[in-house]
Order: sequence, then structure tokens, then C-alpha cells
Amino acid sequence: MRTTFLFDLDGTLVPLDQDEFIRGYFRLLVPELAPYLAPEQIPDAIMKATYYMINDLSTTRTNREAFVHDFSKRVSGDVEELMELFERFYRGKFAQLKSLVTPVDEITAIVRTLQEKGYDLVCATNAIFPLSAIETRLSWVGLTASDFIFITSFENMHFCKPHIEYYYETLEKINRNPQECFMVGNDVEEDMIAGQLGIETFLVTNYLIHRGSGIKPDHKGTYADLLEFVRGLPDVSLDETGSAAV
Repeated sequence: MRTTFLFDLDGTLVPLDQDEFIRGYFRLLVPELAPYLAPEQIPDAIMKATYYMINDLSTTRTNREAFVHDFSKRVSGDVEELMELFERFYRGKFAQLKSLVTPVDEITAIVRTLQEKGYDLVCATNAIFPLSAIETRLSWVGLTASDFIFITSFENMHFCKPHIEYYYETLEKINRNPQECFMVGNDVEEDMIAGQLGIETFLVTNYLIHRGSGIKPDHKGTYADLLEFVRGLPDVSLDETGSAAV
């Protein structure tokens, strides 16, 4: 029985346009890093270190460690001091990007419906941000870390999407097999690849990202369609006799 929902974050739980979000992100971040790197070089340095992290398939270092390894080659000064600056940014000015979020009533209803039915929820966002940045974005839609049994972040993961290793590691962290899980996301290549493991997939189309692959989801539709889908699911908090599970 499928009892666990893995949710992507940006464009799924948090309704926003990814390109607009990235532009806003750098508009706020560049002035913070200007003492360490020429402003025109900052986006390129961060993106190259991020790509390095995404494609680093080492099992011995976390995504954070991979990012630091590459980023330290591109900036002057103490890289850990810079990482502390990032952390302050995510707990502070980063919150201004909430203005890019388009409120969607169905998101809260989807989450609360699943919780009432006894499903476990995982925030299976691409693990390229620290937990602080993820918690801030969750707050934009009225969610907290306590709504999830696990949140993937660059501190606790060794792999990123779209690599299938990301899903293997996530399943291991939550002690689930693929047949116990759903994956919900808006990115065909990054999120629906979970279906290759036997995870049942739902593609949310409101903020669809599709790079042209042949990956097919098991289900697809708008936020409204997803809400109807979860409303139709069984209550897993009940045991086989129909009694409430303890």
C-alpha cells in the first residue's frame, strides 16, 4: 500500500515561476556577496558551483561539501564565512521573494487532506539549498518542517535531481520502498524520473517544466486535479478491519 507522499517544492508546493524566482534571488543576493566577488561574476560562480554539486555523484561528501569544494575556487576569502553569510541571507532578505508566490488554495487543502487520511509527507525538493532556505519557502504557503517526516536539503543528501540516486537515497532515509510512495512534482525530468523505481507519479501542470524527454507520469493535472486525486485515496490511518490504526 502506498502510504507516503514525496512533494517537490518550487512550482509544486510553492506556486512560483522558477525563472522569475532565480532572477529575484540573484537581485537580492548579489549585493550581499559584493565584498567577496565582483558583482557581475557572482551569478556565474554560484551557478557553476551548483552544477558541480548536482553532477557530483560521490557517496562520501554531502551536497553542501561538494558546493563548498567548487565555490571555494571561485571566491576570495574564507569560504565558510561566506556560507554563514548565505545562512543569514536565507533567514533574512530571502523572505522578500514571497512576493513572487501566487496563492493557491488547493495546496493547503491537498496537504491537510493527506494528513487527515494518515499519509506521511516528505519534502523532496532538489537538495541544492540549505534547510533554512527550504523552511523559509515552506512558510510562504503556511507549512512548517513539522508537516514532513523528512526534508531533503544540501546538508543531509549526497545526490541531486535528476539523478536517480537522489531517489534511492531519499527512500533509504525514510525507510520506504518505491511501492509505498507517490512523487508529486512539476518538473518532468527531475520529478517524474522517480517512476523508474516504481514510485507512482503525479505531474502538476500549473508551473510545468518539460525539457522534451519521453518520461511519462502516471497521473497529471492541475492543483485542482491533484486535490480531487488525493480526496479519492483511501484512509491509510485505518487498519484492515476499518478501525483507526494506533
